Amino acid sequence: MSIDVAVAADRNVIKTEAERILKYKDITTEIQRTRNVQAKAIPVITGATGTISESVQTVPEQQTGKGRQ
Repeated sequence: MSIDVAVAADRNVIKTEAERILKYKDITTEIQRTRNVQAKAIPVITGATGTISESVQTVPEQQTGKGRQ
């Protein structure tokens, strides 16, 4: 798992998240191919005033298979 953290202007949170996913797509694919493991890049983007991306809110569900309790 690769985690990339960035702080963006509030209106650019979704755009920045998409850029980070594309940035790490090739390296994630290479890790999966060479190591024969599952790999995922998780961008952690927060806005300047504390806005967080939707993917950060779903990370616990992705890792454990369980939702927030």
